[in-house]
Amino acid sequence: MGMGMGATMHASAGTSGLASAMSTFAASSQNRSGVSVSTMQALMTRLDASNGQLLSSPSAPTMKSTIDGTVFNGPMQQATVTAYAVTNGMMGAQIASTTTDAQGDFTMSMGTYGGPVVLRASGEPIRTSRRERR
Repeated sequence: MGMGMGATMHASAGTSGLASAMSTFAASSQNRSGVSVSTMQALMTRLDASNGQLLSSPSAPTMKSTIDGTVFNGPMQQATVTAYAVTNGMMGAQIASTTTDAQGDFTMSMGTYGGPVVLRASGEPIRTSRRERR
């Protein structure tokens, strides 16, 4: 049986409430991250004054038309890297796909897509022969 929430969050929970909680945490002994209140002050000030929209304009941020990187989950040769759209927090439709080079590097064109992505790498690991010891 699942648990349901019987109350809604306060309207300022994601703005001034979050800024206050961030300040309290950063100044507490529970903060072991090394991030100080002064480092987070600009964000907390912006949250505190926010109406819930942090971007200065309603337009979406400009995205790169390519994604590049290196597959490093063990030695792989000619791995396939696939980009999927994120829809409602879930992996959605495939957007693009490419193959890595011998070092695991890849560059993938994203076309006009401007949303969040999940990258998945697949391929065969490089097999090396092991010499038997005598």
